[in-house]
Amino acid sequence: MRLLFPVIVLIGVWLSPLLLRAADVPPAQPEIFPVDQIKPGLRGLTYTVMKGNEIVPLQTEILGVAKNAQGPGLDLIIGRLIDEKTQLTGAVHGMSGSPLYVDGKLVGALSERIATFEKDGHCGFTPIADMLKVENLIHPASQARQQSESLPLINFTALLPQNMGSPGPGFSALAVPLSVSGVRPDIFTQWLNRCGLGREMLLTVPGGGSMDTTSVGALKEAMEIKAGSPLAAVFMSGDISIAGTGTCTWRKGDHILAFGHPMFGFGDSELPMAGAEIVTTIPSFETPYKLSNTGPIVGTIYQDRVSAIAGILGQAPPLATYLIERTHEGEKLPALKGTFAPHPLLTPLLVGTAMQSALSESLEMARTLSVHMTGDLTFANHPALKLDGIFSGEENTLPDLLASTLQPLQKLFALRDDHLVAQNLHISFDTEERMKNWTVESIHTDAREIEPNGQIHLTVELREEYGARTSQTFALSLPENIKSGAVAIRVGGSAELDNNRLTRNIQNAHTVDEMINLFNQRRLQDRVYVQAVTTATGEVVHDREMPALPGSIRSVMEGNNNSVASVPLSEQVWLELSAQLPGVVHGRQEVEVAVK
Repeated sequence: MRLLFPVIVLIGVWLSPLLLRAADVPPAQPEIFPVDQIKPGLRGLTYTVMKGNEIVPLQTEILGVAKNAQGPGLDLIIGRLIDEKTQLTGAVHGMSGSPLYVDGKLVGALSERIATFEKDGHCGFTPIADMLKVENLIHPASQARQQSESLPLINFTALLPQNMGSPGPGFSALAVPLSVSGVRPDIFTQWLNRCGLGREMLLTVPGGGSMDTTSVGALKEAMEIKAGSPLAAVFMSGDISIAGTGTCTWRKGDHILAFGHPMFGFGDSELPMAGAEIVTTIPSFETPYKLSNTGPIVGTIYQDRVSAIAGILGQAPPLATYLIERTHEGEKLPALKGTFAPHPLLTPLLVGTAMQSALSESLEMARTLSVHMTGDLTFANHPALKLDGIFSGEENTLPDLLASTLQPLQKLFALRDDHLVAQNLHISFDTEERMKNWTVESIHTDAREIEPNGQIHLTVELREEYGARTSQTFALSLPENIKSGAVAIRVGGSAELDNNRLTRNIQNAHTVDEMINLFNQRRLQDRVYVQAVTTATGEVVHDREMPALPGSIRSVMEGNNNSVASVPLSEQVWLELSAQLPGVVHGRQEVEVAVK
């Protein structure tokens, strides 16, 4: 007996390093720990990466289960990180998906902080059983749509504008750190908000970009994705890099589950998936987060659901390309180029971010400037959308101009047409450090009376704000339909003229191609427009103009206005001409001529 005790001690000393090393690595194919067997006081290990690619265990205590905390039938396991490594931070943004094991069995994924300034490591875990339901859907999106009716898909933009994914007071979803490089974080955050995607589940942070893919061979071992590894959803790569980083929870073959909560809540998705390297973990009681670099694309995220994101390693999804050429004060600046994820809800966000980022260097040179933009966004099997425009003014109003330029793009993708996929963005910016605004100062005609089907010449005088002047001459041939009466010759910039007709035509468009072609006809700010207008006594019925509607029919319609959607049409635009100027055109003038 006296010999037995020293032997046991020696065996324990010999085995302890092996046991510690085993605990350092999560089991490859673990059993599932059922939620109904969770008891307060259980101890486990949560696996994550704090720096580099080394997966480390964090001592974790389980406190209990909050029933239905994330929605009907969606429980939240409540625990506490009691490890020295997280003493200052608690649960860190970027740990989303870090797997929790008890007795070698997989319990779930770290997904919540209990409170923003919580100092005792309290946190929430999504049960792995809920995440595995999403695993059944990780097929190419075309197949997944046929199977997705049984799982909850929340339109977070519409239903949860303030607290996307937050179960209620006292809980705070771990955010996905969006590492951005090549663009200021505040620019990307601004466009997230403009596109209705700015939510507490996303945290824009500076720093990390894409790692050099020429050394992929050397990175292969470090970038292998497994439970506890960093995992990134890539939105943009190249000169501008944007990726959201969390943690892989579970891997079986080439199937991946991660995050333990949604990213955007898109449901069926096709987003690039990559490994990541954690540069460091930033400690903070308020907003601790992981700063990361993004690795090469290694697969596709096909699902973005309430309980998890899910994907397949292997083939990458189709990507769109961007090329933004820049000239400032006649000097060529380096072009920006790369790829982006052509998801319908992300394309306006990423295009807007790229365009404003391309101009940020010019904005740092001058606070007032003019910007001339030409280019287009091409789609598969659809006409290209023109993105021409001009801006002149203070730099703080530039985002509003870009937003108005991209309004057609947002409206197109609001249709949710699965076949509308961006392929290539090609934009050229020409900037100058001075404002270029022209005002319509006066207009003159060579006659005040004209015969039916006759022609009249119009001269438009314009003045630039620094004193320069110019004039434009137009020959207007009035249509033969105007037999007699007064005709208003109206002159103005695009902002001063009525756009109701174009708006109505766009609303009546039956196909995406029709809508794109109509958007391409919209008025531009660097043109002066001339219209011939007469009064009308018609109606706009179901958004269709009827300028010569007989009075008897109008009377019937007015008597039954509850059954017919119509509004009075007060004027008819017979023709419209335009001329381009080297700046933004403002102002409006009008002169009346008589047809006799």
